[in-house]
Amino acid sequence: MPLLTSLEQQVIMQDILSEQPTWLPREFCDSLSDTSVTESCLRLMSRPHLWAVTKKSLTLLTPQPLDVQFEQRREDCGTVGCWYEQALLQVEKNQFPFAGELCASEPVQTLREECFFGIAEKTTLEFDDSQVFCYLAGTYRSNCYEHLIETFVKKEFQGENDWGRIRAIDQQLVQFWKERDAKFGYILRSRLWGETIRVYVARTPTIGSAILRQVPEEHHIQVIAAFAQLVARKYTKSSLQGYVEQLDLVLNGLENLAVQGQLSNRNYRQKLREGVEYQYVFGKSIRPVFSDENEKIAAVVEALYLEKKLDRELLNELVTNQELSFLCNELAPVEKR
Repeated sequence: MPLLTSLEQQVIMQDILSEQPTWLPREFCDSLSDTSVTESCLRLMSRPHLWAVTKKSLTLLTPQPLDVQFEQRREDCGTVGCWYEQALLQVEKNQFPFAGELCASEPVQTLREECFFGIAEKTTLEFDDSQVFCYLAGTYRSNCYEHLIETFVKKEFQGENDWGRIRAIDQQLVQFWKERDAKFGYILRSRLWGETIRVYVARTPTIGSAILRQVPEEHHIQVIAAFAQLVARKYTKSSLQGYVEQLDLVLNGLENLAVQGQLSNRNYRQKLREGVEYQYVFGKSIRPVFSDENEKIAAVVEALYLEKKLDRELLNELVTNQELSFLCNELAPVEKR
């Protein structure tokens, strides 16, 4: 029996992946005689979420009505995922606009969106040009921006002289999202400033209120949360008010904090309540929006919880606080020994 041609192997491989994407062993890809098809198989198997779909979803799909688009290729590529594969090759050559055209030509939505995500992960373009790829990533948009922001903060922010670079990216996010989805744009900006502060703290031995002049006032919550975590790490107080007073000393420029370790961006709450407005801290942690007088208390409680210093006595101080008392039922205190 003659060997299957490269095209036949490609078609069979993609058909099998579309049916059973998760249980196939690596040996399946290695068994293919054509090296290029084997490499394609391994790349696609490394992204199983792309194939965890029904066969119906692998039919041609109508592109989403987005207000930014790349021109699609008119010719037929031949097989499912073909444009996606070709786009990745162009990314390796730093041909990002051309790769965008190839991604836009991919008829399978999951592959098309993953393709744009893949470009954004490896882009060497400026932020404003790069975020277009995340915008087009659809289902993966939020994760794409998370990767993109982390990459650009690491690249652009090296120290005190680089705050202007972050403010420029902040304004690019404002302009791009103000007419599309200003609320989502604000979330992305909070991620930007949260990640910048996290990186700044990791690189700075001593931190103080001067940082407030660099961060837009609407994102001061990120600074408050950072200071609260450092206060909770350094001090042991007998009351929440004691921690808040120590936090105020730092915020008012009366005391600086020596940095000990990196900041945690773990989410301290898992339950989301209907009708409650939430905000992002350090990009990933979700916290309800509180009134000004309770914002610092909430930041201290979160910090103590993350530092494993929130005991029952401290938590019980919230019982009479109408806005924050629900935390008593949602946070598990550390038991004193």
